[in-house]
Amino acid sequence: MVEKIVVGIVVSDSSVLMVLRSVIEDNLSWVFPGGKVLDSEGEEAAVLREISEETGLICKVTQKLGERIHPNSGKMIIYFACEYVSGELNDSSSEIERVEWVDIKQVKERITSDLFDKVEDFLDES
Repeated sequence: MVEKIVVGIVVSDSSVLMVLRSVIEDNLSWVFPGGKVLDSEGEEAAVLREISEETGLICKVTQKLGERIHPNSGKMIIYFACEYVSGELNDSSSEIERVEWVDIKQVKERITSDLFDKVEDFLDES
C-alpha cells in the first residue's frame, strides 16, 4: 500500500507557510508543512496535527486541493488549503530547522520539485 502524506498550504496576507527540513529527503528541503496520516486519524485531522507540530500554529482546512503520487518520493500526497487561526511560529520540532511565512511570489524559488498544478493554481488565485 502506498504511504499517505498530507500537506497544508496555509496562506495569510499573501504569504505562504513553509518549513525547512532538518534532514533533506528526496531532494526536498523547503516544503509546505505536512506528514504521515496515522492509522487512527482522518486526512484533515492529520494535516492540522502536522501543521501544529511543525509550526506551532492552529489552522483550519478550507478545501481539499487534490492528490497525486509525488514524482520524487512515489508517495501519495494529499494537498489541503488551510487558513491560519491562531498561534505563534515555533520551530521546536526536531524535524524542522526553520519555519517562515514566505512571500507568495517566492514560493516557486524555494520548492525543489515540481509544484503540483492544483497547488500552483491555488497560489495564483490567492
